[in-house]
Amino acid sequence: DALMKIETICLNDIACNTYIVTDEKSGDVAIIDPAFFLDELKNAVEPIKDRVKYILLTHRHFDHLLGVFGVKEMCKNAKVAIHTLDADGLRFKEKSLSTSFGVQLPHEQTELEPDILLSDGDEIALGELSLRVMHTPGHSAGSIMYVVDDVIFSGDTIFDGSIGRCDLETGSMHDMRMSLRKIRDMKGEFTVYTGHGNSMKIKN
Repeated sequence: DALMKIETICLNDIACNTYIVTDEKSGDVAIIDPAFFLDELKNAVEPIKDRVKYILLTHRHFDHLLGVFGVKEMCKNAKVAIHTLDADGLRFKEKSLSTSFGVQLPHEQTELEPDILLSDGDEIALGELSLRVMHTPGHSAGSIMYVVDDVIFSGDTIFDGSIGRCDLETGSMHDMRMSLRKIRDMKGEFTVYTGHGNSMKIKN
């Protein structure tokens, strides 16, 4: 069985969770949602920067991707991946809502062309781990979850005791309902690592 190590870094006062996922066999690393390029993140990435293969984003919002630019600079081999419908959040800062929320960017470069555009059902190989892309629109049009065996990285689709808001640009309560149905249909017991707050368990 593939073995996975998950490190959680909680960044900024809006408690954004960034996850460092390592395939223990190969040592290959993926960083999920590098929220802000702060010292906690820099210090965690520095010793592993040559092993980071992917920077994986769950959706377009600034509080999940402002650290991308700094991390990409540190990790020369890392490929940045986001769902095709949310890629504009990387390309144009107003699409990440950082301008409308008045957030100062903590890194000089703010716009980036993603290396990989993801779609539902795509598989990302990280050493012996396979991260499956599950398209779960609602919070944004291109919101996705990454599923690895019995672990889910849910972004802002679901939280412990609540769901992501649907009133921001490209959000949709109708889409969210469909996505929640899709999650409910996943058979098994999963540990869910959310975009904000505590991880949780779901059993279907």
